[in-house]
Amino acid sequence: MTVLGSTLGICYLLLSQVTALWQFTLIYVVLGGIGVSTLTVPVMVTISRWFIKRRGFMIGIVQAGLGMGGIIFPPLVSWLILSYGWRTGYVVLGVVALVGLLTAGIFLKRDPRDMGLLPDGTSTIELQESRPSHGSLKGGGFPWRKTFRSKQFWIIAGLYSTFGFCRSTFTAHLPAHVQDLGFSLTDAANILAVVVGASVFGRVGLGRLADTIGNRPIFIMSFCVTAFSLIIALFARQLWMLYVFALLFGTAWGNQAVLRFTVTSEVFGLTSLGLLVGIFGVAESGCAALASYIAGYIFDITNAYFPIFWVALTISLVGIGLACLLKPVYRPRGHP
Repeated sequence: MTVLGSTLGICYLLLSQVTALWQFTLIYVVLGGIGVSTLTVPVMVTISRWFIKRRGFMIGIVQAGLGMGGIIFPPLVSWLILSYGWRTGYVVLGVVALVGLLTAGIFLKRDPRDMGLLPDGTSTIELQESRPSHGSLKGGGFPWRKTFRSKQFWIIAGLYSTFGFCRSTFTAHLPAHVQDLGFSLTDAANILAVVVGASVFGRVGLGRLADTIGNRPIFIMSFCVTAFSLIIALFARQLWMLYVFALLFGTAWGNQAVLRFTVTSEVFGLTSLGLLVGIFGVAESGCAALASYIAGYIFDITNAYFPIFWVALTISLVGIGLACLLKPVYRPRGHP
């Protein structure tokens, strides 16, 4: 978090000095990619180690920071660019990222046991059973040899991929679609803001609900809501219908952002959770990149975004099926 996270701040500072496109691309892809990667896997795995009973709720609170950042920083950066120029904007972002990530890295504790504490909701017996064994998933997870042969591994990889496809497609292309329907750029920005704002509720509210009734039923429900929202979007020709779509889609998106982590820890345990989440994250990122490209390509061919809504709807239905197949493959001894 301290070492690799600081590369995000360094990335922004260097971007303030670029004079050619290749410089921007190299800095953004390499340093930016390394820096952004520290904002997900290490943080989510750490939260998973600190909380058990309220894991979904706590991950939701942390994930809500992403949504709040999406609400706060775009207008702030726009003001900086208009008032002082884009180079100054990058400098300010670089300083904020460096201070924030370095401070977080200094105070972050990997595991409550490092401080002589128990994870929330864990008994002493469970703590002993979940004690990590270095080099394998014994004692706190699922044996490595069985992990990649497990159907659950591929099911969760599919869920990550489905989430990445839907998220990337509509966060990237939704404003353009709204404008293509004849609405203003302001309307498009407001609808995207509703998506981001609703995702905050989905992360916190439904994350708390998942702690109460379980991850799988909430995961199924969230993909059902995604599918329903996409059906609304397919027939939306009025602004209020687009706001309904944004509210439902954002809520489901935020909920899935939390549940992908809680489901992984529930199925495979905590030991080597970071590596597993990283592997699943590659599947998610790959599908997210592909989805954004495919959506743009389809628009160039058909001059409309509606075909990609049908594609995403189909993928969401696949997500419902995958969520129905979820079940834990690891349980600490003494648990039913």
